[in-house]
Amino acid sequence: MVKNVNLLGFSPENLALLEQRAQLHRRYSSLEFKVLECTTDKLVVRVVQDKSHAGNYFDQKRLVEIVRETFADLGAWSTVLARPIPYQPPVTEVVTTAWIKKKWMSAAIFHTNSKPPAARR
Repeated sequence: MVKNVNLLGFSPENLALLEQRAQLHRRYSSLEFKVLECTTDKLVVRVVQDKSHAGNYFDQKRLVEIVRETFADLGAWSTVLARPIPYQPPVTEVVTTAWIKKKWMSAAIFHTNSKPPAARR
């Protein structure tokens, strides 16, 4: 689903094609589109990537390309601009026990007269 799709004024055929493309992007890459501005010569679309079950993550450059591939041939705009927001994993996914141990060991956060925690066991 594309938010604010009513701003585009598409024919039913183009609207169905756009929705089909958006659903594929949503299913395989967790992308969501929102039309921010639409004039006769310019289209501005925000694309946001959520966590992807398939692990398909894109950088900002690729998200801009995806917006152009999805929208450009459906209208007569001379400019199609994208406002990409790539996926950023929450801190809770980055900070794991292994990550904590690695940071702990690299910072030497243990008593200097004792063995490291891994060696005490």
